[in-house]
Amino acid sequence: MGRGVAVSPAYARELARLPPSPSAADVRGWVRSGGEPWRVRLRQQLARRMDLPGAASLAVQKDRRGLLEHVSESDAASMIEAHPLDTWQRAAAELAYSCCIDATQVAALTAADFDIEARTVRVGEHLRPLGRCAREAVSAYLGATGNDGFPVAATIQRQVKARLLRQSAAVHMVLRGADPVTVGALLGYESPGSAHRALGPFEALRRARLEVAR
Repeated sequence: MGRGVAVSPAYARELARLPPSPSAADVRGWVRSGGEPWRVRLRQQLARRMDLPGAASLAVQKDRRGLLEHVSESDAASMIEAHPLDTWQRAAAELAYSCCIDATQVAALTAADFDIEARTVRVGEHLRPLGRCAREAVSAYLGATGNDGFPVAATIQRQVKARLLRQSAAVHMVLRGADPVTVGALLGYESPGSAHRALGPFEALRRARLEVAR
């Protein structure tokens, strides 16, 4: 694992500022009283991840420092499964989430880039693993007569929201214990510092949840 962000005790203290059995009003007041924008946003994330009362109604704020916009795992699954299995939209959505690639990278793929038996796809100069759901969707789409590739990136981004799915996949990986620097490399961050600025707060959130669960 990389350096990580050793601030989970601070986040545990943030949660300790709530009453033992908080109401939705308590949670809203706690979030709003965070003071600095970054603390308000992190309290929102804690409320959602800890499934606190009223958390679902909290407005999502974008962090001006570049914290990644994302959706929950269940929402990501719903976004993907909204498209029929044998369509390019489903294949593109599965690729964005499974392989953590953006609309431009999806648009550049052709049938020759996929090795379904080896469970890999060539993205640029690198091979990336191809998950089961992505393999099924790609096979269904490319297996249809005349399909060899995908539409242009702008169409993919507009119809599939590939950027949001890709960023969500990165966040979900970190929340499940992946190294932020390694995941950041998948997103194209060129330095560990950039990866930590974008993904470090989610590593801290994961540690805070573990601390609270003890």
